[in-house]
Amino acid sequence: MTELKIHGVNRVVGLKRGLAILVLLFPCPDRASACSLARGYFYQVTAIRGRMVSYTWRLRRLWGSVGVPDAKPRLYEYRFPAKIEDLKQIATVASDPDGNFDLGTIPKGHYSLRVDSAEGDDWFDVEVIDSARKTDRITIDISPVAPDCTGGHKFIEKKL
Repeated sequence: MTELKIHGVNRVVGLKRGLAILVLLFPCPDRASACSLARGYFYQVTAIRGRMVSYTWRLRRLWGSVGVPDAKPRLYEYRFPAKIEDLKQIATVASDPDGNFDLGTIPKGHYSLRVDSAEGDDWFDVEVIDSARKTDRITIDISPVAPDCTGGHKFIEKKL
């Protein structure tokens, strides 16, 4: 009988360890997003101007992207971790009816670009640098990211 109790206790301890390992490997959905977007990857550009676009599954197949009017790109100093209220805002502008925007002349450095629109908001980390090939335009796709982690959150630079 004593052996059975010891064996039972060992099994319970083994199950607890197993559960702890499973929780670490497969966190609960409220603790982590399936489509966690990496922070700290800097898009290197010489200028921050271009077009805000959005796709819907119907438009993607028929026409492609649509410009997002009144999207508001806001450029902040880069600091992580930090609350938005604690960051210094460098520049902001509203996109025109076709989704075009230009944040003007930006000094070299690391920044966080937040885009607010009716589609939602999105973040990109950018580094303004001097480069042999200058940035012509940036296309920023602010479509929602699908549950399978496709679509949306794209930052595409076209160089001169």
